[in-house]
Amino acid sequence: MYVLCLVTQKGGSGKSTLAVGIAVAALGNGERVAIVEADPQGTILKRKEPRGHPHP
Repeated sequence: MYVLCLVTQKGGSGKSTLAVGIAVAALGNGERVAIVEADPQGTILKRKEPRGHPHP
């Protein structure tokens, strides 16, 4: 099992985007993936909500 932690105090540095990208790549390689989000903003959790534009 691999554990990857993306941490920095600066907001807007791309941590959530990078985490999702790495997770998708790992899934593409047949790996099992779990993401634990500690950010109270819930950026990753909000990704599952439908966006206003059908082709973002």
